[in-house]
Amino acid sequence: MNIGEAAASGITVPALWIGRKRLSKDVKPIALSRGDELAAKIGDLTGRRNSLGYLAGCCHGDNRSDCPILDNLDRSSSILNTKRTT
Repeated sequence: MNIGEAAASGITVPALWIGRKRLSKDVKPIALSRGDELAAKIGDLTGRRNSLGYLAGCCHGDNRSDCPILDNLDRSSSILNTKRTT
């Protein structure tokens, strides 16, 4: 990974590159930690994609007023609003 790729992936350049005096033993844990953060985000996004795919599969996509996607969004909104007021 070059400096530009590191910056594009969200790894701050100063965190990885502080001159040639930076030891690889100092850089490796930073890179591994960032990799763990990215893996967690990927897991979260994958779960969201799977949920949307499931809900879309349950939706008739016709002129009916009932829709699992909207029902789920309505429940999620209610839960968030309840948490904010408590």
